[in-house]
Amino acid sequence: MVADDHYLVREGTRQLLEMSGEVSVVGAVGNADELLDAVRRLGPDVVITDIRMPGGEWRAGFE
Repeated sequence: MVADDHYLVREGTRQLLEMSGEVSVVGAVGNADELLDAVRRLGPDVVITDIRMPGGEWRAGFE
């Protein structure tokens, strides 16, 4: 899972990971609310995220 509010960073990271042939990216999202929803639905093994994501109070979803 890739999460970043900047489209070029998010999509560039996603493409680089997928082009490696070693990683499957299950989702790419642009804000904290989308991230929480996607993690709950998709259960990724790893999340690469911007630490300053816009959206709801994301920390509450992981407590």
